[in-house]
Amino acid sequence: DHTGTAHFYVSERPEKPGIASQAGSLHRPKERLNRSPMIFPREAEVKTITLEKWADENQIQRIDLLWLDTQGHELVIMQ
Repeated sequence: DHTGTAHFYVSERPEKPGIASQAGSLHRPKERLNRSPMIFPREAEVKTITLEKWADENQIQRIDLLWLDTQGHELVIMQ
């Protein structure tokens, strides 16, 4: 929802320490930790960009299909 930076919570499987898994998120982990073996041992600062700014910078005039799998940020992206 903004262009700049954000904290990203990196997830890992306990049996593979140091290797990021697919469950990382911009959302701070909450109750998921009670139901999942995933751990979130570190944060990373990542660059962010709005969909509108990305489209402008890449001269995208129209989007026919947008497939989002963003760990709960889909609505924010669409807004």
